Amino acid sequence: MSNLSHITKYIEITVRAVINNVCIARIRAAVTFNDNMNTQTIYYSNAFCGAGKTEWAVKLMGKTPGRYIYAVDRTEEFNDRTKRIVSKAIEAGVSVPIHSLSSKAGNSVSQDFPFVIERYSHEDHVVVIITHEAMKIVDHSVVEGLGWSIIVDEDPKIWSSASFDLGASSPFWLANYTLEPFTTGYSTIHAKADAPSWRALMADDLTRPMAAFHNRIKRNGAIVNLEAWEELERRQRLTYYALWDVTELAVYDRAVILANSFDSLITFRLIRSLSPSVSLQPIAIVPDQVWQGRDLTINYMAEDHCAGSTFFETTEAGRLAVEEWSKWIRLNVQAKDHYWAANKKRGDLKLPGQQVSPKIAGSNEYRNLTQCSILYSAKANDAENALFAALSNGRIDRDAVRRDREFEDLIQIVFRSSLRLSDDTRSVMVTVYDKEQATFLADYFKAAGFPFRTNLEFIDLGLTRQKEKPGRKADPLKPPKTAAQRAADYRARKAAA
Repeated sequence: MSNLSHITKYIEITVRAVINNVCIARIRAAVTFNDNMNTQTIYYSNAFCGAGKTEWAVKLMGKTPGRYIYAVDRTEEFNDRTKRIVSKAIEAGVSVPIHSLSSKAGNSVSQDFPFVIERYSHEDHVVVIITHEAMKIVDHSVVEGLGWSIIVDEDPKIWSSASFDLGASSPFWLANYTLEPFTTGYSTIHAKADAPSWRALMADDLTRPMAAFHNRIKRNGAIVNLEAWEELERRQRLTYYALWDVTELAVYDRAVILANSFDSLITFRLIRSLSPSVSLQPIAIVPDQVWQGRDLTINYMAEDHCAGSTFFETTEAGRLAVEEWSKWIRLNVQAKDHYWAANKKRGDLKLPGQQVSPKIAGSNEYRNLTQCSILYSAKANDAENALFAALSNGRIDRDAVRRDREFEDLIQIVFRSSLRLSDDTRSVMVTVYDKEQATFLADYFKAAGFPFRTNLEFIDLGLTRQKEKPGRKADPLKPPKTAAQRAADYRARKAAA
């Protein structure tokens, strides 16, 4: 059985185990990975933002002869990274050809990748730049034995999920895919033998948006939130969950991932849990700069609840909270010094300054600005949390998912500011929504060793949210149980289970 088949079977068994309250440890023991697999080493740096991880990468690729694949998170970074690599090469008195591949530039990345590898494998020194998403769809086997290394800048997110709004295309799905029962409300999706190829979908204007999803189904499998295709008539929305198999990188002479707090992220934990053949080895990247002290104020407006897209978008209290938060921002920032980020659906804020994407890791464009505001939430739903917990044998809980998605994005957004400049001593003001976000940022900067004089400021806008505690309501006619009685009840339930 292939490694991918093991992983697919493992997902199915472990999630069923969670739902049926079966011991995960016993189920995991039933899934046997191939003991003969060669050990694969992936090196990583979890150095903090601004520590020089990208500088280390461009210096290595510019000055040290070798064949490099350089995977970055956005095509917008291609030009900047190319210039920086060329600059390092000039310093070393060498010349390095740099080739980039992206669909935005008109490339068919998966088709062009093998030809680029074939063309440049005779070079002693060359860099090919692609995106993280391209890295997950190309055939890496073409580099085997040809002396290539791969450097992945920022967390590549091996777990992914997305949704399609479907109206008239139900017949297409019914004709080309089958559903295999997975668990209540979910199925594993498979392409039929006579389904169009990935390339055929890419060549068709109507089906091109689904081509990447089709590729994931064929390569690593996927789970969808349907039990039968008939549900589409009512729901008209399909959500899928998929994993990218990091062992595809085993064909490279050396693989390196550079990501802030990498060993705290879901990618790291999933690799540890699902890929026993992979050895994750840290490398040290020490910053050249010494950060100067400065005043950092982190404002927040909510003490008794957290930012949440459902709360903001579907409740009257949430809409009022967004309105009051935005009003305070407009009155207390300077447009020339300010940038801000929000969830994609928040197109109604119209705040002063420059709006940026929450997914902005690695950018230097805003490092002269001293004010940053963020209205953002990126929590997983219950289904994703259950899958993460099962896949990782409990290593990934709700807090870990929030750390990876929401809090990591907060770090990246905030560190686009002048905090990125080690010798800039100007005061910086950051405004988030809730106390947990503010406290996390303050704790992160302290733990990373930055000499910032951090002050948390609660801005009382009256954004309290009275919320009943979940669970059964107490019977007013019965006296409350003592601690001893509650402990005895717990032991009895545990024995019965």
